[in-house]
Amino acid sequence: MPTKRLTRAFRRPGAELSPPATEGASLIDLLTALQHYDVSFLPVVYQEGREIIGQGLSGRIYQAAADVRTVLAFKQGVPSKRERDDEHGQDWYSLVTEIAVLQHPQIRGNHHVANLLGVTFSIESGPGLTRTAWPLLVSRKMTLGDLGSLLTGEQQGLLTSTVRSKLFTEVVEAVSRYQPHNEWAEAMQKLEQAKQADTANGTLGARLITIISEADITADLKRLLVSIVRGTIVAPRFGCIADKAAKLQWLEKSNRSQADVDEIVGQSRSDYQGINQVSSRVLEELSIGVLQTADRPLEYQASGRLKEAEASLKNEIEARSHIFGIHHICLARHERELAQVLRLQNRDEEAAGLQQRAAEILSNQYGDKSPSSIMARLNLAAIWADQGLLQRAKDVQAKDIPLLSKIVGDAHPDVLAAMCQQARTRAASGDYREAERIFHDVISQQTKVLGSEHPLTVKSRLSLVSALRAQGHLTAALEQMEIIEREVMAVIEGDWLRTADFRMCQAQLYTDMGFLDKAMKNAQAACNAVERLRVGDQNDLGARERWVRAGVHHARHEWEEEERLLRQITAILGNESIESKNAKSQLAWNLLWQGRDADAVSVAEETIKSLGPSPLEVAPYTYLSCTKALAESMLRSQRDLAEERLTQLLQLCIETYGDDHPVTVDSVQSLAEFLNHQRQYDKTQDLLEPVLSRLRHRPGRSAIQIAGRLAQAYRERGFSDRAVQLCKEALQWAVEAGGENHADAVALRHLLATCFLQMLRLSDAEELLDLVASQCSDTELAIEVKLSLYRLRQLQGREKEALEQTQEAKSLDNCRSMPGDALSLRVDGWVLRARMKVEGLDANLERDILENIRARGEILSARHPSRISMICDLAYEYGNLGRLHDAERLFNEIEQLGGLDENTQPSECATLLAKLADVSYRRGELEKAAGLERRALAIRERIYSAEDNSVLVTKSNLASTLTAMRVYPEAETYLRDVLTARERSERADMRFIPRVVKAKADLAGVLYFQNKFDESVALYSDALQLTRSVGGSPETISNLESSLQAVRSAQTVKGQFRA
Repeated sequence: MPTKRLTRAFRRPGAELSPPATEGASLIDLLTALQHYDVSFLPVVYQEGREIIGQGLSGRIYQAAADVRTVLAFKQGVPSKRERDDEHGQDWYSLVTEIAVLQHPQIRGNHHVANLLGVTFSIESGPGLTRTAWPLLVSRKMTLGDLGSLLTGEQQGLLTSTVRSKLFTEVVEAVSRYQPHNEWAEAMQKLEQAKQADTANGTLGARLITIISEADITADLKRLLVSIVRGTIVAPRFGCIADKAAKLQWLEKSNRSQADVDEIVGQSRSDYQGINQVSSRVLEELSIGVLQTADRPLEYQASGRLKEAEASLKNEIEARSHIFGIHHICLARHERELAQVLRLQNRDEEAAGLQQRAAEILSNQYGDKSPSSIMARLNLAAIWADQGLLQRAKDVQAKDIPLLSKIVGDAHPDVLAAMCQQARTRAASGDYREAERIFHDVISQQTKVLGSEHPLTVKSRLSLVSALRAQGHLTAALEQMEIIEREVMAVIEGDWLRTADFRMCQAQLYTDMGFLDKAMKNAQAACNAVERLRVGDQNDLGARERWVRAGVHHARHEWEEEERLLRQITAILGNESIESKNAKSQLAWNLLWQGRDADAVSVAEETIKSLGPSPLEVAPYTYLSCTKALAESMLRSQRDLAEERLTQLLQLCIETYGDDHPVTVDSVQSLAEFLNHQRQYDKTQDLLEPVLSRLRHRPGRSAIQIAGRLAQAYRERGFSDRAVQLCKEALQWAVEAGGENHADAVALRHLLATCFLQMLRLSDAEELLDLVASQCSDTELAIEVKLSLYRLRQLQGREKEALEQTQEAKSLDNCRSMPGDALSLRVDGWVLRARMKVEGLDANLERDILENIRARGEILSARHPSRISMICDLAYEYGNLGRLHDAERLFNEIEQLGGLDENTQPSECATLLAKLADVSYRRGELEKAAGLERRALAIRERIYSAEDNSVLVTKSNLASTLTAMRVYPEAETYLRDVLTARERSERADMRFIPRVVKAKADLAGVLYFQNKFDESVALYSDALQLTRSVGGSPETISNLESSLQAVRSAQTVKGQFRA
């Protein structure tokens, strides 16, 4: 409310009212009038309450949460150079007293002007504006970023000189948001003209009526306000409080005294020397330049007004540039605000240009070490991080955050906000541990300074949840989400912007944890919140919300729905955004999973090309993802090239980031996954062992996954004990990180069960498989469990139940909507093998097996180990059926393909050699069979322990071939080794007695052929006794009795011959 300069007497609280009457007034009189007439605002300038008002000492001031109109009351001062100090002290005295009164409980409790806060600010002079106003902004106390703790807190006291200076300087030019500069100047000129006319129209009432009549409000409201002015605001009644006792009573009720007011006024004079003249010491200490103002783009976003805000800001910038020039300080705030508006529309390149210009203007005005200049550079670094210029952003943050902290203190909100952005940049670079550390520090400080419910504190916690998720620390992430839900859900009810952020973060966490129904429920809640905001499609919020839903659909294997959302995201974000490139890399994988390889390759190559010459610096994970997708597409026809590409990628990551950086570790996992897929387990072991040794001291998701892949390599190479030990260690990490039922823990239990199967610890394997089957929420793992149960039932001799398990696996596979992929081929292969065992090979089954072999060649490559293994199984079955020519034909085909490498696939190679030896034996090619068996034995002895069942079976088979060749001494040696091993490790277990019996009988037979009848009789007798003790089959008992009788007969004949 512009007023004439008050006389000294009138400006002093408690001064007697002196004639002639003046139109000077105190704010409390104005508030009294408004309350009396049931009006909640005085529209000197009309503004709907949907924006951030300013940046307070404890955070931003949001008008949106006030649900009342903002009150702007202007007090105009006319500083006199001759009496500047005295007049200045008087101005302070009046303003401080008014704000102290505003804190009185009766005023705060009024239903119209409850919880009032006073924030003063200065207006820059310009053309047509020769006087300067001190507007007093009055609004309700907000839940977001309020100044209540500042004005009433015990630590700061009430309005110390430092606080007062900050309030004056930090929201300069705020009035220009309510009226364009020219309109404000024009209004001031009209008021000044009215005053100079010295007529009845120059009175305060007349001037207020003029402004009300020109305001953009309804006619009814104008009539009401004019009525208020005419009936209440007249000079004799509308002045400073005349009663000194009443004034002191107000102060006393506000827990302040006259001495407090005097002290504040005295302190302020040394720091504030006139309008727009604040000491540099105060500015440096408070991180405030004269143009430090509010940041409102988030509110524009929440209210769906980004486009309107962009147009308005551009008009303001153009007008100011025309009047003041393109380098004037008044442009800095508008350019910074416009940069943020553009950033929220994913126009990062334009935003960076504007932010850089604003930073240069501020540096030129205040110097590089001004807090305003530093904050402008840090905001520019945040935009660079969004563009993928991560190293450039990190360099600025590492340099400027310590500098800002030194000036304003470690706990200043601007420092904490900058640290939060630094942590996000670190996370984008893959340095999650450092990001997590920074987030914890920031949250600790924000909780102390701002409180746990403050939006900045909540936003930091949500960012911490994302960093924990990325590391696989899901239990810790869930704890943080529970803290947020417990403390702020009631506060953010109806705040759709914050609700959307919270629900999106919660949905992503539940997706990672495998709780897909909960994830979809929260994703839909986020979608509803975004729709309530009515922000439109071309908005960062819309893209983020679609990302979350796409992630849930991905986890559900709903590929078409995921593709639809990914394409919407790329359309919203445009081609230049890093997030758009991330969406395209995910789209490439989506197309691969749908079997659309050509489209996937095109998308991946286009995305890599768009990253420029240094893709690992611009967007490391996007580049990794696209390279892996290209390698995946090469597996069918260019396997060697795929491996070479992934190896080169790893080397590039090591050179760029070092051995232990998360980006490098992710690249290691990509290569290890490829090698395991190709069954090159020796290479996997060499690759992963040194990496895991460095990760053991900080186990997270990367360590868990690497341990799982390494344990798989150990298992396949026959190092069962090492595999079991590593599985148990990794399982403990997984449970600590994500809980008992997390997908990583369940997968490791399944891996441990397969190790037990290989070790023939069937009861341990069955117990684990039953547990895993009850925990499975992932379809692919459920299929793997069924296949493991198939192998278990086979080992238990329950062939029909084994077949049922493969059929159940096939039913699950049919639900995946991914026909013909590698897993489907595996499932089909196991179904066919089970049918071959139970039903035998007929024409229909043979046709299905040949079709499976053909499909494996087309999808996986002709030389893929799993295809060769399937050919080998069919050839072996041909041999069992006496179709030796067909068996030989298939084995020749395997040889032409290069067979299996005994170094990279030792277990599969040994199996192939053993089956080929069996067919050769059946064909009477004993020398060839013995040679193949020796090779198989050498491989198995290298990769398995001496007592492993596969080693003992191979020795038994080789001994059988040598016996047929009449090489009895060597056969006897092998069989004695077998019997010794079986006696030592298996005789005590009733399940393995049949193996011990067979070993005794085999050795007894070889001894018989060497005329060693006494030992042969003893072995047959022992075998017969063991068989009877375990209830062996009548056929087995009959065969042993016949063999024993034959040896005894030969022994008798030999005795008679000697006699």
